[in-house]
Amino acid sequence: MRIGNLVFSLIMLSFMTVILFASLQIPHSFSEGDPGPAYVPLIFSAIGIMLSIGIFINSIRDVSKKKFYLNYFFYIHVLIILAYVFLIPITGYYLTTVFFLIIMFVILRVKNLYIIIFLPVAYVLFVYYVFENIMKIPMP
Repeated sequence: MRIGNLVFSLIMLSFMTVILFASLQIPHSFSEGDPGPAYVPLIFSAIGIMLSIGIFINSIRDVSKKKFYLNYFFYIHVLIILAYVFLIPITGYYLTTVFFLIIMFVILRVKNLYIIIFLPVAYVLFVYYVFENIMKIPMP
């Protein structure tokens, strides 16, 4: 588990650093008082960098000799996430996210139909309201 966490933390640290530098190229604000489109990527990349450093430090201090194995469940999730990322430009963020969350809830064996249907729709409506109305950031 130690080697896997070390590799994962370094990959995430480099990915979040790329996101941080890319978000520094985005305009910070269009008008006075607005957070602007660079606000969210800057915050998320900073949080991601801090979490990656925390995982790295914990994996260095870890002395356990546990073996780490990936089963088919992991690969199914990776394939679904990749399909989600590639479908966003084609079908749009909102529609793709609703179907992605429904599929993930079904795979994770959530049995409550109310959660499977209501939660993705409520999440997408919340994101729409926050990004489109409050922050004035259009989603793809």
